[in-house]
Amino acid sequence: MSKKKKQNRKIRDSYGTITLKELIDRGECSPFHHLSGGNYIGGLTIPNSTGIN
Repeated sequence: MSKKKKQNRKIRDSYGTITLKELIDRGECSPFHHLSGGNYIGGLTIPNSTGIN
């Protein structure tokens, strides 16, 4: 691990934060969480609200 990565790890550990990759590896978060804000239709993601009035 590089020096910068080690420093970042120490900082994260001191605050008790966790990375998204670590959440996915633990199974606490879906690998496709960024797609969960919409409906799946034929492999495409459509947002729940379009913002068009």
